[in-house]
Amino acid sequence: MRSMKTRWTALILTFCVVFSATASLGQEGSSPPGPYKTNLPLPNFGDMRVNYPDDYVRLIRPGAPTIVKLAKKFKTIKEAYKFVSEEIKFAPFAPSGPVWETLRHRMGSCLGKAALLTSIYRAMGVPAGDVRIVMGLIIMPQGPVDHVWVDMEYKGQSLQQDPSGMLGKFGFGKFPDNGFVDAYVMKEIYCFNDKEFALISQLNRMRGSMPDMRK
Repeated sequence: MRSMKTRWTALILTFCVVFSATASLGQEGSSPPGPYKTNLPLPNFGDMRVNYPDDYVRLIRPGAPTIVKLAKKFKTIKEAYKFVSEEIKFAPFAPSGPVWETLRHRMGSCLGKAALLTSIYRAMGVPAGDVRIVMGLIIMPQGPVDHVWVDMEYKGQSLQQDPSGMLGKFGFGKFPDNGFVDAYVMKEIYCFNDKEFALISQLNRMRGSMPDMRK
């Protein structure tokens, strides 16, 4: 029972830590929520922010005027990836959204940068079903750490992309198939695009190697 309780506690803390300020994103141009304001009281340690799937889904904003305008400047999605990877500074404690604030400040967390990149992809015409943001635990010298990356389908190929810069500078097609997960990821936890949110079952990663128990 203790190990089960520990796992649930870790999962709840993961949701609370990664999702810093996205419960109410508002409209572009309005006063942004959360840490972008300096006059809000600090939460108590015992407080738990409740985040719903729609909060994550609404991080991706392809229809925001700033994102639409920016997307028109890129000739290919490779250019969009290079822009977010190289021009947006990685700041681990920056708010996760709104995406136009990440763009304006030219900095973002791994989640903030992934949301910005996915928003641009969608604004450039990439179908919602072909791109998603994935959150999981990666292996670092100090132990497991929360991290976010992007999965996408591109010209018949599956790609995993990490534009954050947290683990290094990676090119657009550095990690085909499950390359990023195989190299860095200890566990996937959830994923979402601007339409849907889902918890990830690790059985999906083992289908090719597990025997068929129905036989």
